[in-house]
This record gives sequence, C-alpha cells and structure tokens, in this order.
Amino acid sequence: MTANAGFDIAKGFHWLAVTDDRGRQLLSHRIDNTPDAIGESIGELHAVEAEHGPVTVGLGSYGFRPACRRSLTLPRIPGVLKHSGNAHTL
Repeated sequence: MTANAGFDIAKGFHWLAVTDDRGRQLLSHRIDNTPDAIGESIGELHAVEAEHGPVTVGLGSYGFRPACRRSLTLPRIPGVLKHSGNAHTL
C-alpha cells in the first residue's frame, strides 16, 4: 500500500491533504504557519507511512527543507507551476 500527500503552502496558513492508494481521504486540515505546526504535520505523515506504506509528498519550496530533515520521500515532478488564472496541465 501507499499514500499521497499534498501541502498547499501559503503565507498565513497551509493545508495538508492525504489520500491512500485507492483515493480515500486520510487527512485534510489546516496547518498554522509555525515551525511546531509544520513539524506536527510531518509527524502525521510518518504515522500514515507506518500504517499505509510509503507516502509521496507534493509541496511548495518552503516545506522542502523541513521534510528533508525528517527523511520524507520528495520526488521531483517536472513541469511549470503557474497562477491558477493561467493554469496548465503538467
């Protein structure tokens, strides 16, 4: 089994959503923009990993370093990100 996670990174707060390999929602909640809250969310990802296997994480550059320090898998996804008003399929 596997799981997929996405961090929506913003200035005021972030959002974490996680689904299992069948697309069922495991987590979806707000994360305050503080080191402690971000650390707790990474702990949640490790708990999901323990139950569901490897977690693939997609996130903005702000969260990259904390995730690396906690040994999460962070694949490089090629493509160009654009403002949602100019969105394109990658």
